[in-house]
Amino acid sequence: MFTIVVGGSEVGFSLTKALISAGHEVLIIEENQARFRLIVDEIGPVASCGDGADQSVLDEAGTSRADILIATTGSDATNLVACQVAKNVFKTPRVLALIRDSNNRSIFERLGVDVVVDSVHPAVVALEEGIPGQPMVHISDLAPEGTELVSVSIPADSSIVGMSPSEVDLPPHNYICLITKRDETHLPSDTMVVESGDELFLVVTADDHQEVYDILTGV
Repeated sequence: MFTIVVGGSEVGFSLTKALISAGHEVLIIEENQARFRLIVDEIGPVASCGDGADQSVLDEAGTSRADILIATTGSDATNLVACQVAKNVFKTPRVLALIRDSNNRSIFERLGVDVVVDSVHPAVVALEEGIPGQPMVHISDLAPEGTELVSVSIPADSSIVGMSPSEVDLPPHNYICLITKRDETHLPSDTMVVESGDELFLVVTADDHQEVYDILTGV
């Protein structure tokens, strides 16, 4: 999946790093040259310097083949234009935007922005959850402290495809509690087989989060 992030703010930068860690192909567009250089120094040549609301910049960035565009600049107007150009000119299937003024939400939604986030604090989580196929999504914190409920979409090349849930070797105190297959949710059983596209709901511990992610999505 190819994602374009417009805006190298703290939110855009954090989101880009999270998506790269999740295995996405990502390009971040940042207009400020100093911030652009910081991004390149931190995460490598996955950035382009330019105005993400400019059609020629988006064209050069490869927006015509992007699956998703996410606009996270500090300007609602810039974010709206970027989403509109991506959706209407380059036919990007899904566009997401961060807004600073909640009064603008209805405008964004009326003009076809698929996901609109108007709270800065949970922005990274909310934007990630708007991306189809995002491998691991936090759902809720659980008791005891340090335990959480997550959902994981199983990619086609995962090594657990073809296994039964009981054959998936997870660390102690981490377990699969539900499996959704083609819009039907089931309790895990030994007669069930994990398939590509299944959504697994798991209880995981914070210390084992990365290991569980690797087991479920690795080859």
